[in-house]
Amino acid sequence: MGERSAAIDAVRVVGMVAVVAGHVWITPETRQWLYTWHLPLFFILTGYLWSGRRGIKGEAAVRARTLLVPYACWFAIIAAITWGFQLIQGSFNPRVAAGQVWGGPLQSEPFWAFWFPTALFVATILYVPVSRLALPWQWCVALALLIVTAYVPGTQLAFLPLAIGQGLGAFVFVVAGQTLRRAQARMSRDGVVGPAMLAGGVALVLLFPDSFVDVKGLHFGVPVVGILTAVLIGGGLIVTARAYLSRTPRPLSVTVVWLSMSSLVVMFVHVPIASALDALGDGSVAGFLITIVASWALGLALVALPAAWFLTGARGAAPRLNDTSSADSAAIRPERT
Repeated sequence: MGERSAAIDAVRVVGMVAVVAGHVWITPETRQWLYTWHLPLFFILTGYLWSGRRGIKGEAAVRARTLLVPYACWFAIIAAITWGFQLIQGSFNPRVAAGQVWGGPLQSEPFWAFWFPTALFVATILYVPVSRLALPWQWCVALALLIVTAYVPGTQLAFLPLAIGQGLGAFVFVVAGQTLRRAQARMSRDGVVGPAMLAGGVALVLLFPDSFVDVKGLHFGVPVVGILTAVLIGGGLIVTARAYLSRTPRPLSVTVVWLSMSSLVVMFVHVPIASALDALGDGSVAGFLITIVASWALGLALVALPAAWFLTGARGAAPRLNDTSSADSAAIRPERT
Protein backbone atom coordinates (compact mmCIF):
# COMPACT_ATOMS: atom_id res chain seq x y z
CA MET A 1 0.00 0.00 0.00
CA GLY A 2 1.47 3.31 -1.09
CA GLU A 3 1.43 6.86 0.16
CA ARG A 4 -0.41 9.92 -1.05
CA SER A 5 0.82 13.48 -0.92
CA ALA A 6 -1.12 15.99 1.14
CA ALA A 7 0.35 18.70 -1.11
CA ILE A 8 -1.27 17.11 -4.17
CA ASP A 9 -4.50 16.59 -2.23
CA ALA A 10 -4.49 20.29 -1.37
CA VAL A 11 -4.39 21.05 -5.10
CA ARG A 12 -7.39 18.77 -5.64
CA VAL A 13 -9.32 20.59 -2.94
CA VAL A 14 -8.52 23.98 -4.47
CA GLY A 15 -9.66 22.70 -7.86
CA MET A 16 -12.96 21.43 -6.46
CA VAL A 17 -13.65 24.70 -4.64
CA ALA A 18 -13.13 26.46 -7.98
CA VAL A 19 -15.58 24.06 -9.66
CA VAL A 20 -18.28 24.88 -7.11
CA ALA A 21 -17.56 28.62 -7.44
CA GLY A 22 -17.91 28.32 -11.20
CA HIS A 23 -21.47 27.05 -10.80
CA VAL A 24 -22.51 29.64 -8.22
CA TRP A 25 -20.99 32.54 -10.15
CA ILE A 26 -21.84 31.89 -13.81
CA THR A 27 -20.34 35.01 -15.35
CA PRO A 28 -17.83 35.91 -18.07
CA GLU A 29 -15.34 36.49 -15.25
CA THR A 30 -15.64 32.94 -13.90
CA ARG A 31 -15.26 31.53 -17.41
CA GLN A 32 -12.16 33.67 -17.82
CA TRP A 33 -10.54 32.99 -14.45
CA LEU A 34 -11.82 29.58 -13.37
CA TYR A 35 -13.06 27.50 -16.30
CA THR A 36 -9.71 27.66 -18.05
CA TRP A 37 -7.98 25.58 -15.37
CA HIS A 38 -10.29 24.10 -12.73
CA LEU A 39 -11.27 20.90 -14.57
CA PRO A 40 -8.17 20.65 -16.79
CA LEU A 41 -6.28 20.53 -13.49
CA PHE A 42 -7.66 17.06 -12.71
CA PHE A 43 -6.59 15.72 -16.10
CA ILE A 44 -3.14 17.24 -15.56
CA LEU A 45 -2.95 15.52 -12.18
CA THR A 46 -3.79 12.19 -13.83
CA GLY A 47 -0.77 12.46 -16.11
CA TYR A 48 1.43 13.91 -13.38
CA LEU A 49 0.73 11.00 -11.02
CA TRP A 50 0.79 8.28 -13.68
CA SER A 51 2.63 5.14 -12.61
CA GLY A 52 2.14 2.98 -15.69
CA ARG A 53 2.17 -0.21 -13.63
CA ARG A 54 -1.21 -1.45 -14.85
CA GLY A 55 -2.36 -2.67 -18.24
CA ILE A 56 -5.64 -1.64 -19.85
CA LYS A 57 -7.64 -4.33 -18.04
CA GLY A 58 -6.22 -3.46 -14.64
CA GLU A 59 -6.53 0.29 -15.18
CA ALA A 60 -10.10 -0.07 -16.40
CA ALA A 61 -11.00 -2.12 -13.32
CA VAL A 62 -9.51 0.43 -10.92
CA ARG A 63 -10.96 3.46 -12.69
CA ALA A 64 -14.38 1.82 -13.02
CA ARG A 65 -14.41 1.30 -9.25
CA THR A 66 -13.30 4.83 -8.45
CA LEU A 67 -15.16 6.75 -11.18
CA LEU A 68 -17.87 4.79 -12.99
CA VAL A 69 -19.47 3.03 -10.03
CA PRO A 70 -19.93 6.28 -8.05
CA TYR A 71 -21.14 7.93 -11.26
CA ALA A 72 -23.82 5.29 -11.78
CA CYS A 73 -24.89 5.31 -8.12
CA TRP A 74 -25.17 9.08 -7.81
CA PHE A 75 -26.91 9.35 -11.17
CA ALA A 76 -29.51 6.81 -10.05
CA ILE A 77 -30.05 8.58 -6.71
CA ILE A 78 -30.31 12.10 -8.11
CA ALA A 79 -32.35 11.02 -11.13
CA ALA A 80 -34.84 9.20 -8.91
CA ILE A 81 -35.32 12.30 -6.75
CA THR A 82 -35.36 14.82 -9.60
CA TRP A 83 -37.51 12.88 -12.02
CA GLY A 84 -39.81 11.81 -9.22
CA PHE A 85 -40.55 15.42 -8.26
CA GLN A 86 -40.95 16.35 -11.91
CA LEU A 87 -43.44 13.55 -12.47
CA ILE A 88 -45.44 14.70 -9.44
CA GLN A 89 -45.38 18.31 -10.68
CA GLY A 90 -46.12 17.31 -14.27
CA SER A 91 -42.91 18.86 -15.58
CA PHE A 92 -41.03 15.69 -16.52
CA ASN A 93 -39.62 15.86 -20.06
CA PRO A 94 -38.55 12.49 -21.48
CA ARG A 95 -36.34 14.15 -24.11
CA VAL A 96 -34.44 16.12 -21.48
CA ALA A 97 -34.12 13.01 -19.31
CA ALA A 98 -32.77 11.04 -22.29
CA GLY A 99 -30.12 13.73 -22.82
CA GLN A 100 -29.15 13.51 -19.17
CA VAL A 101 -28.67 9.76 -19.54
CA TRP A 102 -26.73 10.23 -22.79
CA GLY A 103 -24.21 12.53 -21.11
CA GLY A 104 -21.80 15.27 -22.10
CA PRO A 105 -23.22 18.74 -22.77
CA LEU A 106 -26.75 17.28 -22.80
CA GLN A 107 -26.52 16.72 -19.05
CA SER A 108 -28.57 19.64 -17.85
CA GLU A 109 -29.25 20.66 -14.25
CA PRO A 110 -28.85 18.93 -11.79
CA PHE A 111 -26.31 16.83 -13.73
CA TRP A 112 -24.07 19.65 -14.95
CA ALA A 113 -20.88 18.16 -13.51
CA PHE A 114 -21.59 14.52 -14.34
CA TRP A 115 -19.71 14.60 -17.65
CA PHE A 116 -16.36 14.87 -15.87
CA PRO A 117 -15.89 11.37 -14.34
CA THR A 118 -16.73 9.55 -17.57
CA ALA A 119 -14.49 11.88 -19.60
CA LEU A 120 -11.65 11.28 -17.15
CA PHE A 121 -12.21 7.53 -17.43
CA VAL A 122 -11.92 7.73 -21.23
CA ALA A 123 -8.75 9.83 -21.10
CA THR A 124 -7.17 7.54 -18.52
CA ILE A 125 -7.83 4.31 -20.39
CA LEU A 126 -6.56 5.85 -23.62
CA TYR A 127 -3.36 6.88 -21.89
CA VAL A 128 -2.45 3.29 -20.99
CA PRO A 129 -1.21 2.40 -24.50
CA VAL A 130 -0.11 5.93 -25.36
CA SER A 131 2.06 6.16 -22.24
CA ARG A 132 4.29 3.45 -23.74
CA LEU A 133 5.30 5.86 -26.52
CA ALA A 134 8.14 8.37 -26.34
CA LEU A 135 6.93 11.74 -25.07
CA PRO A 136 7.08 13.50 -28.47
CA TRP A 137 4.82 10.80 -29.93
CA GLN A 138 2.45 11.18 -26.99
CA TRP A 139 2.14 14.84 -27.89
CA CYS A 140 1.45 13.94 -31.52
CA VAL A 141 -1.46 11.75 -30.44
CA ALA A 142 -2.77 14.35 -27.99
CA LEU A 143 -2.60 17.23 -30.45
CA ALA A 144 -4.21 15.17 -33.22
CA LEU A 145 -7.12 14.33 -30.92
CA LEU A 146 -7.39 17.95 -29.81
CA ILE A 147 -7.51 19.24 -33.38
CA VAL A 148 -10.12 16.70 -34.45
CA THR A 149 -12.36 17.20 -31.43
CA ALA A 150 -12.10 20.97 -30.98
CA TYR A 151 -10.98 22.67 -34.17
CA VAL A 152 -12.15 20.67 -37.22
CA PRO A 153 -15.39 22.27 -38.47
CA GLY A 154 -18.47 20.09 -38.57
CA THR A 155 -17.40 17.47 -36.05
CA GLN A 156 -19.98 16.54 -33.43
CA LEU A 157 -17.69 14.70 -31.03
CA ALA A 158 -18.92 16.83 -28.12
CA PHE A 159 -22.17 14.89 -28.34
CA LEU A 160 -20.76 11.38 -28.16
CA PRO A 161 -22.33 9.40 -25.27
CA LEU A 162 -20.95 9.62 -21.75
CA ALA A 163 -18.61 12.50 -22.64
CA ILE A 164 -16.30 10.34 -24.76
CA GLY A 165 -15.47 13.34 -26.94
CA GLN A 166 -14.61 15.44 -23.90
CA GLY A 167 -12.24 12.70 -22.74
CA LEU A 168 -10.51 12.67 -26.13
CA GLY A 169 -10.17 16.45 -26.20
CA ALA A 170 -8.91 16.72 -22.62
CA PHE A 171 -6.36 13.97 -23.27
CA VAL A 172 -3.86 16.73 -24.08
CA PHE A 173 -3.86 17.72 -20.41
CA VAL A 174 -2.96 14.18 -19.33
CA VAL A 175 0.11 14.29 -21.56
CA ALA A 176 0.90 17.78 -20.25
CA GLY A 177 0.79 16.41 -16.70
CA GLN A 178 3.25 13.66 -17.52
CA THR A 179 5.50 16.21 -19.26
CA LEU A 180 5.40 18.37 -16.14
CA ARG A 181 6.36 15.43 -13.95
CA ARG A 182 9.39 14.63 -16.10
CA ALA A 183 10.41 18.27 -16.29
CA GLN A 184 10.04 18.72 -12.54
CA ALA A 185 12.51 15.90 -11.96
CA ARG A 186 15.12 18.22 -13.46
CA MET A 187 13.98 21.37 -11.66
CA SER A 188 16.21 22.67 -8.91
CA ARG A 189 14.02 25.53 -7.69
CA ASP A 190 10.38 24.45 -7.56
CA GLY A 191 9.61 27.32 -5.20
CA VAL A 192 10.49 29.78 -7.96
CA VAL A 193 9.29 27.85 -11.00
CA GLY A 194 5.80 27.17 -9.61
CA PRO A 195 4.89 30.80 -8.88
CA ALA A 196 6.48 31.82 -12.19
CA MET A 197 4.18 29.40 -14.01
CA LEU A 198 1.19 30.80 -12.15
CA ALA A 199 2.23 34.33 -13.06
CA GLY A 200 2.58 33.32 -16.70
CA GLY A 201 -0.89 31.79 -16.70
CA VAL A 202 -2.41 34.89 -15.12
CA ALA A 203 -0.64 37.07 -17.68
CA LEU A 204 -2.16 35.04 -20.52
CA VAL A 205 -5.63 35.37 -18.99
CA LEU A 206 -5.17 39.14 -18.91
CA LEU A 207 -3.78 39.30 -22.44
CA PHE A 208 -6.41 36.98 -23.92
CA PRO A 209 -9.54 37.47 -21.77
CA ASP A 210 -11.81 35.73 -24.28
CA SER A 211 -9.61 32.63 -24.65
CA PHE A 212 -11.16 30.58 -21.87
CA VAL A 213 -11.27 26.76 -21.84
CA ASP A 214 -14.56 24.91 -21.39
CA VAL A 215 -13.86 21.19 -21.76
CA LYS A 216 -17.53 20.22 -21.51
CA GLY A 217 -18.26 22.21 -24.66
CA LEU A 218 -14.93 21.20 -26.25
CA HIS A 219 -14.03 24.86 -26.34
CA PHE A 220 -10.29 25.37 -25.95
CA GLY A 221 -10.03 29.07 -26.74
CA VAL A 222 -7.39 30.58 -28.98
CA PRO A 223 -5.25 27.73 -30.36
CA VAL A 224 -2.20 27.11 -28.17
CA VAL A 225 -3.06 30.01 -25.85
CA GLY A 226 -6.00 28.30 -24.10
CA ILE A 227 -4.13 25.03 -23.55
CA LEU A 228 -0.97 26.83 -22.43
CA THR A 229 -2.92 28.96 -19.95
CA ALA A 230 -4.55 25.90 -18.40
CA VAL A 231 -1.24 24.06 -18.15
CA LEU A 232 0.62 27.02 -16.65
CA ILE A 233 -2.01 27.62 -13.97
CA GLY A 234 -2.74 23.95 -13.22
CA GLY A 235 0.91 22.96 -13.38
CA GLY A 236 1.91 26.01 -11.39
CA LEU A 237 -0.45 25.02 -8.59
CA ILE A 238 1.05 21.52 -8.49
CA VAL A 239 4.69 22.65 -8.50
CA THR A 240 4.02 25.39 -5.95
CA ALA A 241 2.16 23.00 -3.64
CA ARG A 242 4.96 20.45 -3.83
CA ALA A 243 7.50 23.17 -3.02
CA TYR A 244 5.75 24.78 -0.08
CA LEU A 245 3.42 22.10 1.29
CA SER A 246 5.72 19.10 1.19
CA ARG A 247 5.95 19.09 4.98
CA THR A 248 2.96 20.26 6.96
CA PRO A 249 1.74 19.43 10.48
CA ARG A 250 0.12 16.02 10.51
CA PRO A 251 -3.32 17.25 11.67
CA LEU A 252 -3.45 19.64 8.69
CA SER A 253 -2.20 16.95 6.30
CA VAL A 254 -4.82 14.46 7.47
CA THR A 255 -7.55 17.09 7.16
CA VAL A 256 -6.52 17.88 3.60
CA VAL A 257 -6.48 14.18 2.68
CA TRP A 258 -9.98 13.72 4.10
CA LEU A 259 -11.24 16.70 2.10
CA SER A 260 -9.59 15.37 -1.04
CA MET A 261 -11.02 11.88 -0.59
CA SER A 262 -14.47 13.51 -0.32
CA SER A 263 -14.06 15.63 -3.43
CA LEU A 264 -15.73 13.23 -5.88
CA VAL A 265 -18.87 13.32 -3.75
CA VAL A 266 -18.70 17.12 -3.87
CA MET A 267 -18.44 16.92 -7.67
CA PHE A 268 -21.67 14.93 -7.86
CA VAL A 269 -23.81 16.64 -5.23
CA HIS A 270 -22.87 20.33 -5.29
CA VAL A 271 -25.10 21.21 -8.25
CA PRO A 272 -28.23 19.52 -6.81
CA ILE A 273 -27.55 21.19 -3.45
CA ALA A 274 -26.99 24.61 -5.01
CA SER A 275 -30.10 24.10 -7.13
CA ALA A 276 -32.17 23.27 -4.05
CA LEU A 277 -30.83 26.44 -2.43
CA ASP A 278 -31.59 28.40 -5.61
CA ALA A 279 -27.91 29.38 -5.59
CA LEU A 280 -26.93 28.30 -9.12
CA GLY A 281 -25.60 31.32 -10.93
CA ASP A 282 -26.82 33.80 -8.35
CA GLY A 283 -23.36 34.91 -7.22
CA SER A 284 -24.39 34.67 -3.59
CA VAL A 285 -21.55 34.29 -1.09
CA ALA A 286 -23.98 32.68 1.34
CA GLY A 287 -25.17 30.25 -1.31
CA PHE A 288 -21.59 29.37 -2.18
CA LEU A 289 -20.59 28.79 1.44
CA ILE A 290 -23.66 26.71 2.26
CA THR A 291 -23.18 24.63 -0.88
CA ILE A 292 -19.51 24.03 -0.03
CA VAL A 293 -20.21 23.12 3.58
CA ALA A 294 -23.20 20.88 2.83
CA SER A 295 -21.46 19.08 -0.05
CA TRP A 296 -18.27 18.42 1.85
CA ALA A 297 -20.12 17.46 5.03
CA LEU A 298 -21.93 14.74 3.10
CA GLY A 299 -18.67 13.68 1.44
CA LEU A 300 -16.79 13.47 4.72
CA ALA A 301 -19.56 11.47 6.35
CA LEU A 302 -19.48 8.95 3.51
CA VAL A 303 -15.68 8.72 3.44
CA ALA A 304 -15.80 7.84 7.13
CA LEU A 305 -17.74 4.73 6.09
CA PRO A 306 -15.43 2.47 4.04
CA ALA A 307 -18.46 0.41 3.02
CA ALA A 308 -19.74 3.47 1.14
CA TRP A 309 -16.88 3.29 -1.40
CA PHE A 310 -19.44 2.92 -4.20
CA LEU A 311 -20.50 6.52 -3.51
CA THR A 312 -17.07 8.04 -2.78
CA GLY A 313 -14.74 6.15 -5.09
CA ALA A 314 -12.24 6.23 -2.21
CA ARG A 315 -9.78 3.36 -2.09
CA GLY A 316 -9.07 2.30 1.48
CA ALA A 317 -9.94 3.90 4.78
CA ALA A 318 -9.23 7.56 5.43
CA PRO A 319 -6.11 8.21 7.58
CA ARG A 320 -6.31 8.87 11.29
CA LEU A 321 -4.44 11.42 13.34
CA ASN A 322 -2.87 8.74 15.53
CA ASP A 323 -1.51 6.79 12.53
CA THR A 324 2.28 7.19 12.67
CA SER A 325 3.09 4.79 9.83
CA SER A 326 4.63 7.56 7.75
CA ALA A 327 7.62 9.61 8.82
CA ASP A 328 6.80 12.42 6.40
CA SER A 329 3.83 14.39 7.68
CA ALA A 330 2.77 15.25 4.14
CA ALA A 331 2.94 11.65 2.90
CA ILE A 332 -0.26 10.13 4.21
CA ARG A 333 -1.28 6.52 3.92
CA PRO A 334 -3.21 4.45 2.89
CA GLU A 335 -3.68 5.10 -0.82
CA ARG A 336 -1.45 5.37 -3.86
CA THR A 337 -2.93 8.04 -6.09
